[in-house]
Amino acid sequence: MFNLIKKDILTISKARSEILILLVMPFVLISILGLSLGGLMTSGGSIDPIHLAVVDETSARDSDPGVLIEQGLPAQQAEEIIDSIQVNRQIQQVLTTLEADELIILHQLSKAKAEEALANQDVEGVLVIPDGLTTQALSVLGGEKASQPLVLQVADETRIQSNVLKQIFHRFTSEYNLIMSIQTVTGDTLIEPEPMTLGEIKTVDTTIEVSAFQYYTIGMAMMFSLYVASSISSNAFIEKKHDVLMRMMLAGEKPVRYLLSKVVSGYVLAVMQLGILFGVSQLLFDTFSGRSSDFWLTITGVTFVYAMVIGALTALLTSLTLMMPTDAVSGIFSGLVVTLFAFLGGSFTQVEQISPLIRTIGNWTPNGAMMTVYLQQTQGYALLESTPFLLRIGMMSVVIFIAGWLLFPKRRLS
Repeated sequence: MFNLIKKDILTISKARSEILILLVMPFVLISILGLSLGGLMTSGGSIDPIHLAVVDETSARDSDPGVLIEQGLPAQQAEEIIDSIQVNRQIQQVLTTLEADELIILHQLSKAKAEEALANQDVEGVLVIPDGLTTQALSVLGGEKASQPLVLQVADETRIQSNVLKQIFHRFTSEYNLIMSIQTVTGDTLIEPEPMTLGEIKTVDTTIEVSAFQYYTIGMAMMFSLYVASSISSNAFIEKKHDVLMRMMLAGEKPVRYLLSKVVSGYVLAVMQLGILFGVSQLLFDTFSGRSSDFWLTITGVTFVYAMVIGALTALLTSLTLMMPTDAVSGIFSGLVVTLFAFLGGSFTQVEQISPLIRTIGNWTPNGAMMTVYLQQTQGYALLESTPFLLRIGMMSVVIFIAGWLLFPKRRLS
């Protein structure tokens, strides 16, 4: 069987067309996609600060504790509650924080000038803070309706800046309304709500960002490794067509050993191909720079696991090819199935941005499941996180190999 494996490897390595498909084309695509789409794969992009006009109509009425005093609270306690929950102050604190983070640029304007600036598109939005907003909120607890709500006007609702502003103040009003609702249900106006914020954006540094070259090195490697199976099965058809296979059978070679040789050939070629693609990408583009030896050991280990499913696919395609009068099976697989798998698996784009359903389906393709494993390891996940996908690859390998074994014509090979 060793001679059969050696023959397959030498046949593939000496065929220029096979080298072009298995090594040259994926590396060309890695180079093009990595260079052209590099900026879209990172989080370095940002929008300019949003210009927001603030019309603050607050007066002394906003800190008037009269509403609570009318409900029977002592004056000192009413003043303390008013001081702790002033909506206007909370809004201003939020705006100051956003300005400090360079997310927005504030413009304190009169209502007339703010509307003029909005019309001239000098600002993306206008926030009107009505007078007596705090005491008005407390009145709502007594069942009264808000007469002057917080108002946000935007210049163009289709712009991303407008959507950002709407999301910010929608979050603010939702949190505030929730607190007011809780107080209304409990009937306890003495509850002092926690200082309200719009929320925080926290970056949890538990994973490493994936660069464009890393993503497309993995994506193209997963896609073009599938061509190994079709290349070997196509060679099996040539051996059948030229009676090479029949002569081997007459010389005493067992059909099962012949099939197993194709499996091992697919396995070995897949490991060699992936090793070359990852190695050359690292050498020329420094794709996985600064990674530890543990990372490379893990990548090597999961590569050996992935090669199992390539070997199993080789067995299935070889069996189907030997059953057919033409080499249509290899052609359909390399021309249609590989393209479909590449799309579902995310070799060309992050399909979860298109549809979570596509991502789920893609993770049930051999290349898609394995691409998820490689990306997880590149991001710094523990190997345990990738175990379900590795088990899925193992399951696929067994099922596909059994199908190839059952379909293999063990007696008549001519």
